[in-house]
Amino acid sequence: MEEQTEVTVEEQEVEQTAILQSQSIDESEQSQVDNTNALLEQIEQQKAELRSFQVDNALKEKGLSSFKSIFDVFAKQEVTVEEQVSAIEQAVYAILMEKAYQPKEVAKQQAYEQAINDGDVKGAIGFKLGKFFGK
Repeated sequence: MEEQTEVTVEEQEVEQTAILQSQSIDESEQSQVDNTNALLEQIEQQKAELRSFQVDNALKEKGLSSFKSIFDVFAKQEVTVEEQVSAIEQAVYAILMEKAYQPKEVAKQQAYEQAINDGDVKGAIGFKLGKFFGK
Protein backbone atom coordinates (compact mmCIF):
# COMPACT_ATOMS: atom_id res chain seq x y z
CA MET A 1 0.00 0.00 0.00
CA GLU A 2 2.87 2.30 0.74
CA GLU A 3 4.20 1.62 -2.74
CA GLN A 4 0.91 2.74 -4.28
CA THR A 5 0.99 5.89 -2.17
CA GLU A 6 4.56 6.62 -3.21
CA VAL A 7 3.70 6.01 -6.85
CA THR A 8 0.67 8.22 -6.54
CA VAL A 9 2.75 10.99 -4.93
CA GLU A 10 5.35 10.67 -7.67
CA GLU A 11 2.64 10.80 -10.32
CA GLN A 12 1.19 13.90 -8.70
CA GLU A 13 4.62 15.55 -8.66
CA VAL A 14 5.13 14.69 -12.34
CA GLU A 15 1.69 16.11 -13.18
CA GLN A 16 2.40 19.29 -11.19
CA THR A 17 5.74 19.67 -12.96
CA ALA A 18 4.03 19.22 -16.34
CA ILE A 19 1.40 21.80 -15.41
CA LEU A 20 4.05 24.29 -14.29
CA GLN A 21 6.00 23.74 -17.48
CA SER A 22 2.89 24.26 -19.62
CA GLN A 23 2.11 27.45 -17.69
CA SER A 24 5.63 28.74 -18.26
CA ILE A 25 5.30 27.84 -21.96
CA ASP A 26 1.97 29.69 -22.09
CA GLU A 27 3.59 32.72 -20.48
CA SER A 28 6.52 32.63 -22.92
CA GLU A 29 4.11 32.21 -25.84
CA GLN A 30 2.09 35.17 -24.58
CA SER A 31 5.22 37.29 -24.34
CA GLN A 32 6.12 36.27 -27.91
CA VAL A 33 2.64 37.22 -29.07
CA ASP A 34 2.98 40.57 -27.31
CA ASN A 35 6.37 41.15 -28.94
CA THR A 36 4.95 40.22 -32.34
CA ASN A 37 2.03 42.63 -31.90
CA ALA A 38 4.43 45.41 -30.93
CA LEU A 39 6.53 44.72 -34.02
CA LEU A 40 3.44 44.74 -36.24
CA GLU A 41 2.44 48.13 -34.84
CA GLN A 42 5.93 49.47 -35.56
CA ILE A 43 5.75 48.13 -39.11
CA GLU A 44 2.37 49.80 -39.69
CA GLN A 45 3.72 53.08 -38.34
CA GLN A 46 6.77 52.86 -40.60
CA LYS A 47 4.54 52.09 -43.59
CA ALA A 48 2.51 55.22 -42.86
CA GLU A 49 5.68 57.29 -42.58
CA LEU A 50 7.02 55.85 -45.84
CA ARG A 51 3.76 56.66 -47.63
CA SER A 52 3.90 60.20 -46.28
CA PHE A 53 7.44 60.61 -47.60
CA GLN A 54 6.40 59.19 -50.97
CA VAL A 55 3.53 61.67 -51.17
CA ASP A 56 5.80 64.56 -50.22
CA ASN A 57 8.41 63.63 -52.83
CA ALA A 58 5.86 63.04 -55.59
CA LEU A 59 4.19 66.37 -54.91
CA LYS A 60 7.52 68.21 -54.84
CA GLU A 61 8.49 66.66 -58.19
CA LYS A 62 5.27 67.93 -59.77
CA GLY A 63 5.35 71.32 -58.03
CA LEU A 64 2.17 70.59 -56.08
CA SER A 65 3.45 70.76 -52.50
CA SER A 66 0.60 72.98 -51.41
CA PHE A 67 -1.85 70.10 -52.04
CA LYS A 68 -0.41 67.89 -49.27
CA SER A 69 -3.51 68.35 -47.11
CA ILE A 70 -5.69 66.72 -49.76
CA PHE A 71 -3.81 63.46 -49.32
CA ASP A 72 -5.11 63.14 -45.79
CA VAL A 73 -8.52 62.53 -47.34
CA PHE A 74 -7.10 59.90 -49.70
CA ALA A 75 -5.23 58.17 -46.85
CA LYS A 76 -8.35 56.22 -45.88
CA GLN A 77 -8.69 54.81 -49.40
CA GLU A 78 -6.58 52.28 -51.29
CA VAL A 79 -5.28 54.63 -53.97
CA THR A 80 -1.68 54.75 -55.16
CA VAL A 81 0.37 57.89 -54.73
CA GLU A 82 0.79 58.20 -58.49
CA GLU A 83 -2.99 58.09 -59.01
CA GLN A 84 -3.49 60.77 -56.39
CA VAL A 85 -0.82 63.04 -57.85
CA SER A 86 -2.21 62.50 -61.33
CA ALA A 87 -5.72 63.42 -60.18
CA ILE A 88 -4.52 66.62 -58.56
CA GLU A 89 -2.31 67.47 -61.52
CA GLN A 90 -5.26 67.11 -63.90
CA ALA A 91 -7.44 69.28 -61.65
CA VAL A 92 -4.80 71.99 -61.46
CA TYR A 93 -4.24 71.85 -65.22
CA ALA A 94 -7.96 72.25 -65.85
CA ILE A 95 -8.11 75.23 -63.50
CA LEU A 96 -5.07 76.85 -65.10
CA MET A 97 -6.44 76.38 -68.60
CA GLU A 98 -9.78 77.82 -67.57
CA LYS A 99 -8.21 80.91 -66.04
CA ALA A 100 -5.46 81.36 -68.62
CA TYR A 101 -5.35 84.38 -70.91
CA GLN A 102 -7.03 83.72 -74.24
CA PRO A 103 -6.57 86.49 -76.79
CA LYS A 104 -9.50 87.43 -78.99
CA GLU A 105 -7.50 86.63 -82.12
CA VAL A 106 -7.52 82.96 -81.16
CA ALA A 107 -11.31 82.84 -81.44
CA LYS A 108 -11.05 84.09 -85.03
CA GLN A 109 -8.38 81.54 -85.87
CA GLN A 110 -10.64 78.79 -84.55
CA ALA A 111 -13.14 79.53 -87.34
CA TYR A 112 -10.34 79.12 -89.93
CA GLU A 113 -9.16 75.87 -88.33
CA GLN A 114 -12.74 74.58 -88.24
CA ALA A 115 -13.13 75.30 -91.97
CA ILE A 116 -9.85 73.47 -92.71
CA ASN A 117 -10.87 70.50 -90.55
CA ASP A 118 -14.24 70.28 -92.29
CA GLY A 119 -12.56 70.38 -95.71
CA ASP A 120 -14.20 73.72 -96.55
CA VAL A 121 -11.42 75.25 -98.64
CA LYS A 122 -13.69 78.02 -99.91
CA GLY A 123 -14.58 79.05 -96.35
CA ALA A 124 -10.93 78.94 -95.23
CA ILE A 125 -9.80 81.10 -98.17
CA GLY A 126 -12.70 83.46 -97.58
CA PHE A 127 -11.68 83.78 -93.93
CA LYS A 128 -8.06 84.59 -94.83
CA LEU A 129 -9.01 87.05 -97.56
CA GLY A 130 -11.55 88.67 -95.29
CA LYS A 131 -8.86 89.14 -92.67
CA PHE A 132 -6.50 90.48 -95.34
CA PHE A 133 -8.99 93.05 -96.63
CA GLY A 134 -10.16 93.99 -93.15
CA LYS A 135 -13.59 92.34 -93.10
